[in-house]
Amino acid sequence: MAEETKVVPISAASAARARRRIADHFFALQAFEPDKAIEFAPQTPDELRQFDQLRADGVIRQQVPGHYWFDLDVHQAAKKRRGRRILPIIATVLLVLVWAWALFYR
Repeated sequence: MAEETKVVPISAASAARARRRIADHFFALQAFEPDKAIEFAPQTPDELRQFDQLRADGVIRQQVPGHYWFDLDVHQAAKKRRGRRILPIIATVLLVLVWAWALFYR
């Protein structure tokens, strides 16, 4: 029988914490340019998943094997994209709350 791959669920909060720990490491060492690349090895499975995602998104770039740097421009662009995606959701939730408040307090 084939061995099954176990999928471990990751919460949004733990993913955000892992991304923050990774970013903090690069920020602390000011590794924002190719010539300032640093060694980095994820310490937890959450960090590994987020590190791989940040690399796939182009936020973390490899200079030489095992040495990486944090691309601030790509990071800022990704933050703006996330903000543009969440704004309509927040607006919708607020409208629903105002509508519900108006219904109950007539």
